Amino acid sequence: MAREMTNSTKPWIGEIPSHWELKRIKNIIQPSKDGIKIGPFGSALTNKTIGEGEYNVYSQANLIASDFSSTKNTIDSDTFEELKNYEVFPDDICLSMMGTIGKCKKVPAGIRRGIMDSHLIKIRLSESVDSRFFEYVYDKDYGGVCFAQMQYDKKGFIMDGLNTSIVKNLYFPLPPIDEQVLIANYLDFECARIDVVMEQTRASIEEYKKLKQSIITEAVTKGIRPNRPMKDSGIDWIGQIPDDWGMPKMNSVCSVITDYVASGSFASLAENVEYLDEPDYAMLIRTADISEKGYAPKPVYISKHAYDFLKNSNLFGGELMLPNIGASVGDIYIVPKLYERMSLAPNAIMVKTRYVDRFYYYYFLGKPGRLSIEDIAQSTAQAKFNKTDFRQLRVPLPSKEEQLEIAAYLDEKTMKVDALIAKKEKFLAEMESYKKSLIFEYVTGKKEVV
Repeated sequence: MAREMTNSTKPWIGEIPSHWELKRIKNIIQPSKDGIKIGPFGSALTNKTIGEGEYNVYSQANLIASDFSSTKNTIDSDTFEELKNYEVFPDDICLSMMGTIGKCKKVPAGIRRGIMDSHLIKIRLSESVDSRFFEYVYDKDYGGVCFAQMQYDKKGFIMDGLNTSIVKNLYFPLPPIDEQVLIANYLDFECARIDVVMEQTRASIEEYKKLKQSIITEAVTKGIRPNRPMKDSGIDWIGQIPDDWGMPKMNSVCSVITDYVASGSFASLAENVEYLDEPDYAMLIRTADISEKGYAPKPVYISKHAYDFLKNSNLFGGELMLPNIGASVGDIYIVPKLYERMSLAPNAIMVKTRYVDRFYYYYFLGKPGRLSIEDIAQSTAQAKFNKTDFRQLRVPLPSKEEQLEIAAYLDEKTMKVDALIAKKEKFLAEMESYKKSLIFEYVTGKKEVV
C-alpha cells in the first residue's frame, strides 16, 4: 500500500512522506561555532600560497573532481598556524560558494592536513543526518534539491555566490535517520551500477574519437589511392607521403585573411567596437561560438561602424578559423554562413586556401596538423602562434583533384563516426538525467526503498 504523502509547500520539492520533516539546514547542523564556517577572505591567502608547502589548500576543484588527494595550492606551517581555524577535517561537508555553486562533498578520511580556500563553506552535521544522504539531497549533480531552491530563489537576479545565511536557510527533506541510511545504501548501489555503464559509454566515445582521428590522419598524409610509391615528408608527425605530393609552406597554398583585428590592437578594438545584443548591421563571430557541430551560443552583433573598422576580418562563410592563443590553440573550424554580414572577433587566424578548404580543414583537424601548431604554440610562455608562424608551416599538397577525393571520402567516413558518437552521447545524457531523477525521487520520498 502506498504510504501517505503530504504537500511540502515547496515547489522544488513537491510532496514528501507525511512522517518526514522539512527542516532548514541551520537546524540540522551542529549548534556549535563549527556547525558552519566560510573560508578565509581571499586576501588572507594573497601571496602566501607556494608550490610545495606542508599543508594543502582545498578548493572547489576538489569538490568538482570528487578528489581530495591533491590541491593546486599549498601553504607553509606559519601560514597554516595563522589560518588553522579554517582547517578541513574528515567528515566535514564542503560546499562550493562562488561560480559553480551547488557542489557538495564529504571530506574523506586520510586526507593531507590543510585549510579550505575563500570559495568554500564547510558544515558539520548533527547526529540526526547521514552525510551520504545529505550529499544526495544537496549536490546539484545528484538530487539537486538545494540547488533547485537556489535557482527558485533567484527571482530575476543572478545568484553566482553563496554565504552562510543563504545556506543555513535552505530547506531540506529529512526522513528518520534509519531511513536516510537505507536510502543512501540503495542509492550507493544503484548509482554505482549506473556509473559503470556511463564510464563504459564514455570510454566507447573516446575510442570512436580515436578512430575518427586515425581515419583523418591516414587520409590526409597517405591519401586514399592504394599501391603507390611513397617518400619521406621530412616531418616526424607526418612520416611518409605519396611520391607525387608536395610539402610546401602554408603561405603558398593559402591566404591569411586576418590575424587578431585590422589594427592589431586590443585597445583599438575596445574603443571602436560596441557589442550589441540585438541585430544591427553585422554579426561578430567568436572562436567560442563555433564547434564541429556548428554555431551554438547566442550571437553578438556589431554596428556598421564596427564592421567597417574590422573590414580586414570580414567573413563570407567557408573560411577556416584557427584560435591562436590560449587553451583552444590547435582547434579548427569552418565558418558557416550565418548572416549577410559577419566579422571575426580577436584571437583567431582566418584562412582561405587557394586549393580545397575542406582538405586543409581535415588536415588541421587531424593529429599531424594539430601537432604542427602545438609545436609552435607550446614554445611560447602562453600557448599562441601568429600568422607568420602559420604561413611557415609545411603541409602535404596533393593535386586539387585528389584533395577533392580525400575531402569527399572524409565527409562520408567522419559523418558515420560522428553519428555513432552522437548516439552514444545521447545515451550518456539520458543516463545522467535518469540518475539525477532516480536520486531526486528517493531523497524526496516519492519512491520508497523496499
